[in-house]
Amino acid sequence: MGWIVFVYRLPAQPSRHRVGVWRELRRIGALPIQQSIYILPEGKENLEALARVASSVEGVGGESYLLKAAPLDQGTASRLEAAQLQAVEEEYQEFLSECSKFRQEIRKEIRIKKFTRAELAQFAEILKKLRAEFPGSYKAHVLQSAGTLAFADWIASESADAPVAATTADDVCFWLYSSGSTGSPKGAVHLHADLIQTAELYARPVLGIAPDDVVFSAAKLFFAYGLGNALTFPLSVGATSVLMAERPTPAAVFKRLVGERPTIFYGVPTLYAAMLASTEFPARDRLGAEDPIRADS
Repeated sequence: MGWIVFVYRLPAQPSRHRVGVWRELRRIGALPIQQSIYILPEGKENLEALARVASSVEGVGGESYLLKAAPLDQGTASRLEAAQLQAVEEEYQEFLSECSKFRQEIRKEIRIKKFTRAELAQFAEILKKLRAEFPGSYKAHVLQSAGTLAFADWIASESADAPVAATTADDVCFWLYSSGSTGSPKGAVHLHADLIQTAELYARPVLGIAPDDVVFSAAKLFFAYGLGNALTFPLSVGATSVLMAERPTPAAVFKRLVGERPTIFYGVPTLYAAMLASTEFPARDRLGAEDPIRADS
C-alpha cells in the first residue's frame, strides 16, 4: 500500500496556526511520523483532504510539501499499518469514554426530570464537540491486509446477489418508537407486510407515486411519516428520494425545492405555515415543475 506524505513548516508565531493545523490533521485521521510529518494511505479523498491542509498552511505564510511514498520492505509496511490501526483504536476508545460520560449526564437529567431548553442546548454543544474532536470515529473504514478501504468502496466491491431471508408477512420487521409526548417512549412493532401495504394502499392510489417521481420529505427517516415518504414509498416504485441532514427550516426546504425540483413534497401544517409566511418563498418558475408539486401532510 502506498502512502501520501505531508511535510510542513509554519512561522513560530502566532501559535494558534500550529494548533489549527494539528486539529485539522487529526480531524482527517493523518498519522504523525515525526514533528510536522504526517501520512495517510493513498487515495483521492485523502489527497484532497491533505491538499486543503496544505492550502491552509500556505495561507498563513507557511510551507508544505505533498509526496508519495511506499515502504521498501514488508516489515516497514506492517509497522505503518499497525501504527495507523493503533491510532484509530486509541481515538475510538477515547471517543467511547467521552460518550459514556455523555450518557451518564443524560441519565442524571432524566432521573431528576430536568428537561429544559438550556439542557438541550448543552447536550447539542457536547455532541458538536464530540464530532469535532473525534471525527475518525464517525467515519466507517475496514482495515484489510491490503490496506485501509473506504466503507463505500468495500460495499461496491461485493456481489449484488444477496440471499433472501426466510420471512413471512406476519414476521416482525422493525420497531418504531413514539416521541414520548404523552409518557415514556413506546416501541411500536411493525410487520414485514406493513411496508408494502402502506405503499400499495396509500402511496400509489392516493399520492399517485410513479417511477419518474422525485420525492422530498421534511420529516426524517426515523419518523414513521418520513420512513414511508422517503424510503418505502419511493422504493416500491423505483422513484428518487431527496434526503436532507439539516433541520427542515423554510430556508433549507426552499433550497431543496429549487435545487432538486421534487414532484412530491411531504410536510406538516406548521412547516407549510412557516413557508408561506417567509419572505424567501421562491417564485413558481424557480421550482421548475410544469405541473404543480404534489404536497402531503
